[in-house]
Amino acid sequence: MRKHIDKFNDFILKENKSTITFEKINEHTYKLFIDNNEIGSVYLDNAKDSVMFDKTLLPEFSNKKVWGIHQMGIKPKYQGKGYGDILLSNIVKLSKNNEIDLLVLGVLSENEKAVNLYKKHGFSEYKDGVVKYMYLDLKSV
Repeated sequence: MRKHIDKFNDFILKENKSTITFEKINEHTYKLFIDNNEIGSVYLDNAKDSVMFDKTLLPEFSNKKVWGIHQMGIKPKYQGKGYGDILLSNIVKLSKNNEIDLLVLGVLSENEKAVNLYKKHGFSEYKDGVVKYMYLDLKSV
């Protein structure tokens, strides 16, 4: 699946003849740009220190390096064009380069597009409710 997504990302770049960059803005914020225009962003942190995840992490995550994905989004006019795949692919690459073991996130269960995007990238559910909590074991991708 991972190779398929990377090939798709390369196709988007060649087809659009655009320059897409993923840049660190500050300690936790990263942004995706196309031809120097911001199209998306994400906030990443140590999930074990996060208020969002402190009560939801599974015990088996306790001895792992875990980053939390927060506020990931693509601007509306760029949605549905594969840029969410590119943003998430960059998050995975960044996390692996930083020797992170797991990525976790919470997404509203009713946000089916986002849930499907995460599943396409290999995320699994570990807690379901109004908010669906998902994780990706980076050793498996």
